[in-house]
Amino acid sequence: IVYDYKVSPPTFGDLMAVIMLSRFLMSTGAKIKFIFIDDGFRVDWFVLSEQNRAARLAEHLSLVNVLLGKEAEIVKIGFSDLLELISANKIRKSEVILFRRVIKRKPLYRSSWNLLNLLYNSSNKNDKSFLLSAQDLEENISLFDPPQKFVSWHCRKSNKESSQERNTRETEFYRVCHEMIKLFPDRNLLIISDENGCEHYKKLAQKKGLNLFFSKDYSESFLGDGFLILKSHFHFISRGGGIDMFSLFSENSYQAYVDCVSEKPWSNTKAHPWSNDNQAFYDINSLDVTYLPSSNLKYKKL
Repeated sequence: IVYDYKVSPPTFGDLMAVIMLSRFLMSTGAKIKFIFIDDGFRVDWFVLSEQNRAARLAEHLSLVNVLLGKEAEIVKIGFSDLLELISANKIRKSEVILFRRVIKRKPLYRSSWNLLNLLYNSSNKNDKSFLLSAQDLEENISLFDPPQKFVSWHCRKSNKESSQERNTRETEFYRVCHEMIKLFPDRNLLIISDENGCEHYKKLAQKKGLNLFFSKDYSESFLGDGFLILKSHFHFISRGGGIDMFSLFSENSYQAYVDCVSEKPWSNTKAHPWSNDNQAFYDINSLDVTYLPSSNLKYKKL
């Protein structure tokens, strides 16, 4: 598996798709060598400061280490080093997933979701051991007494100009909270967001006297937030983000409205061939609509 930073973004979700492809291949008996090509970076990496770039690279490495475990070999090399290994037949072309794309420096993440779906559909569909569960993460995170019996919703709050239309709007925040509380009156509602988002939505909740919980009061990391989602009774996704991959690649209940780019949903209501009846996925074509959770997981918008 080759993850080439020259053509891959600093985001978590794209890396998660490649990790999940790796986990599936491992479940079939394949031995995984996960190669980071780190001698060049795509332009969006330089939006981050040098310190933040280093921190993000460390988080990427940690994510792969935790989710693939000790059975996978993880290395960092330059692209020329990869070519030399292939030339010397130390890495065979047939062993490299999507070799032709890799050698042309085309990103693997754009194909991973669809390839995984196709491979799973042609496999022994009874084996779902590669999917994520809270147990996969609990030994690698530290939390501060998270709430009991909760449902979750990922609220986006990015300051990047290009991401504004994907943010959770104020009126939308109140309406979805109302629907979630109505659907799950015996559960706490946990808002999943980064530090900036948690501070923002906490202020909105206080304005209306909403008794909500916020992930950054309990978790200090991406993995910690993922653990909270996997512990949730139900997860709601509106427009989506990298953290939602923990839910989308699990057997847990969710309802998702996602503006798909390279990902192709398996059907009109299912993300994957393994999706169960408690998982609904809708590919949306509008980012300015408020989508709502529903009791029967059917498509619902304001």
